[in-house]
Amino acid sequence: FVLAHNLAAAEGAPRYLSDIVVGLTKRGTLAPIVASCSGGVGENIYREAGIPVSILGRAWGTRLIDGLWTRREYETAVSDLTAELKRARPELVVANTLLTFPIVEAAARLGIPSVWVIHESYSAEVMARLFTPFAKGRCEAAFALATRFVPCSHDTAKLFERLDMRKVIRVRHNALDPAEIDRYTERVSKADAVSQTPGPAGHVRFVSVGTVCERKGQHTLVEAAARLARERADFVVHVVGARPGIPYLDYVRNLIERNGLEGIIHLIPETDAKPYFRAADAFVCTSHMETYSRSVLEAEAFGLPILSTPCCGVGEQVTWDVNALKFEIGDADGLARHMRTLLHDPALRTRMAMASRQRFEAHPSFGAMLDSFAHVFRVAANLGPWGQRTVDVTPVLRKAA
Repeated sequence: FVLAHNLAAAEGAPRYLSDIVVGLTKRGTLAPIVASCSGGVGENIYREAGIPVSILGRAWGTRLIDGLWTRREYETAVSDLTAELKRARPELVVANTLLTFPIVEAAARLGIPSVWVIHESYSAEVMARLFTPFAKGRCEAAFALATRFVPCSHDTAKLFERLDMRKVIRVRHNALDPAEIDRYTERVSKADAVSQTPGPAGHVRFVSVGTVCERKGQHTLVEAAARLARERADFVVHVVGARPGIPYLDYVRNLIERNGLEGIIHLIPETDAKPYFRAADAFVCTSHMETYSRSVLEAEAFGLPILSTPCCGVGEQVTWDVNALKFEIGDADGLARHMRTLLHDPALRTRMAMASRQRFEAHPSFGAMLDSFAHVFRVAANLGPWGQRTVDVTPVLRKAA
C-alpha cells in the first residue's frame, strides 16, 4: 500500500515515487495499490502501468501538504487510513514524503511494517516553525514507529539522526533513467529547442526548473539577473515551474517587473522541461532546501554546467569547481558573479558541460536504485515496527503528547 502526498507529475518527490513503484512493479517485485487524497496528472503514470490508484478524497488531505494538523483532523485521518489498510491487507506500507506520517502510525497500530521515504530536509527549528506543536509531536513519534525510514541523502539523514532511536535510517540516493533524455537529445537539436523557447537565438540561456516557491528561492536568480542586466543584455533566463495560486510567484513576477526584466526572464508554467534543458547553456539552483534534487540530476544528464547553493544533498550530486560552481543561499552577488564568468568563458561552459554528463554517469544507475529500494522493501516486509507483527503504540504516543 503506497501513500503519495499528491499525484503531481512536475514535482520531484511524486516523480521519484512513480519511478520506483512502476519500475519494481514491472520487475514483479511489487503488487501495489497507490493512494492519495487528490488526483493529478501523475495518476496516469500508474494506471498506464496497470497499477490500481485509489483517490481517497478526504477533507484532511490538505494536511498532507501543509502539516497543520489539529488533533481531531489527525485522529480522523488515522482512523480512515486504518480502515483503508484493513481493506487492502497489505504486507507493507510505503509512505512518501515527511508529511505522510499519519499512515506510519496507522500501519503500526495494525502491526504492518512501513517504509517511510523522506524528501524534506527539515531541521528541528524548521519543524517547530512549520508544524503545530501537536503535529510536530506526532511526526516525531512516527520515527519510533516506522520499520525503516529512508532519507534520500546523507545530509538529510543527519538532520533526523536525533529521532533515530532504533537505528533504522537507510539512506538511498535517487536516480534517473537517462534513456528518455537521450532519445530526446538525439531527436531534438539544441537549435530546434532554442527556437521552441522564448528569447533570441544567440543569447546564453540559464534555466531554473522547480515549483516557484519560497524554499526554491528563485528571487535570488531574479536579483542576480538584475545586476547583470545593468551591464549586458546577451542572456536569457527561463524559470520553469510557475504554479498559479502561490503568493511567492506573484512576488517573483513583481520583482521581474520592477527591474524591467520582462525581456530577459521568462516565467514558464509547470510543463515538460526537456525543451528548456535542451536549449539551456547552464542550470541554476537557488534552493534553500532540497534532499537529492531531481532537477540537478536532469541538468547533469543533459550535460549542463551547474550553479547552485550548497543546500542538502547537492554536494552528493555534483563536484564543486568541476561541473558546478557554488554560491551561498540568498547571495545574488555571488550568483551574478558565476553567471558573468560563464557568459565570458564559452570554453569553461564546454568543460563543465562535459563534466556534468560524466558526473551523471558516475552516479548509481537507475537499475541500482531499484535494486536498493527492493532490498529495503523486502527486509521491511518481513518485520513489524519492532521486528514483530503486532505492537502497542501507546507508550510512543503518550510520550509524544
